[in-house]
Amino acid sequence: GMLGTYRNFRPRARGSAHAISRLQQQQQRRPFCQRQEGVAMLRRPRALSPSESINVTRLPLTAMILPRSGRLVTGADMAATFADLPLEETTSLVWFVHGHRHRFEWEMHAAALEESASTDVIARGAALVVSTDATAETAFMLRVLRQYPQRGVRMLVHTGVNTGHRCGLLHSLSATAHLWARFGAVVFTHPDVYLRAPAPAKIGQSLLDHPDAAFLGHSSTMFYYKKRRPQAFLSDLFAFRPRLLPGTRIAMEPPRLDPRRAGARAGSRAETTSRSGGSGEGASVNSLYWWNASRSCSFSMDLGRGMLKPEMALADVRQAFNVSVAEWAFERNSRGHRLREPSPSGVWHAHNVSLVAAALGRRLPQPART
Repeated sequence: GMLGTYRNFRPRARGSAHAISRLQQQQQRRPFCQRQEGVAMLRRPRALSPSESINVTRLPLTAMILPRSGRLVTGADMAATFADLPLEETTSLVWFVHGHRHRFEWEMHAAALEESASTDVIARGAALVVSTDATAETAFMLRVLRQYPQRGVRMLVHTGVNTGHRCGLLHSLSATAHLWARFGAVVFTHPDVYLRAPAPAKIGQSLLDHPDAAFLGHSSTMFYYKKRRPQAFLSDLFAFRPRLLPGTRIAMEPPRLDPRRAGARAGSRAETTSRSGGSGEGASVNSLYWWNASRSCSFSMDLGRGMLKPEMALADVRQAFNVSVAEWAFERNSRGHRLREPSPSGVWHAHNVSLVAAALGRRLPQPART
């Protein structure tokens, strides 16, 4: 399997001296510009606190696998390489997979998508894998990236920037706008939301059926309680079109928000100064839509609703910016993560990775004997 033995899978405090020494010897046989790649991949990103993370406005690429050639690009070459990608490579669809503290789920998620590898949304799509897990080695996340079946560019962002388990996904969307802004559509999901056939094909068909929808998702009543009826959209699987969202453009970095003055609301429009340029990895791209969603979710306490959830923030920001919305044209089971089988559409949100592995015909690595 991809992950090897359980002993190799468990997070370690740091790469072993022997492994680093071996990689350093291997680097000497590589071109000079690539010699730092292997050793760097054994490291882990520095973990930031939520109060530090909220002021991070841009997450850089960690690595990138080019289409067709499969060449791995890291370091200073990534910005120019990403900007020089042919336009057709980044104008269709990108799968944004966002995870934190996941391990086996990554491999099973890629395996589920492999069932639909021949469909256009996978074969012509790209992948953006974002992990906010500072306990995982970057080498592990790079192996994860290689498992995804998308034939377009595959990108990895491995970071210790995490604003919290509730709103971290919205902050990651805001801080990676420079990577997904040039794509025609973005499908967002998590590693434990397994998309078995025919789910990817149904997602692609929904996008075709609603060409003018800026946001596609499933509305939810999961927060209904007595007279409380907040609007919400499920945050584990949705899609959006960057060009139809307000503020997705080349822009100066938005002003930093002081957590002590937590007054950013979904409808507040931050002052940004537009400038010309491409939407490459090196450019500064701001999505006002997701910037507001992140701050609204992180700092808002609403009377009658309590602490704002990301599902509520998705609905609030949609309403504040008055964007066009369409419901996914497929059904899914909605009993949380305890589902023992996928819905008829193939969507399966499950936290029992052993059950998923058995359904996919995969074997999980067994613990090493001591």
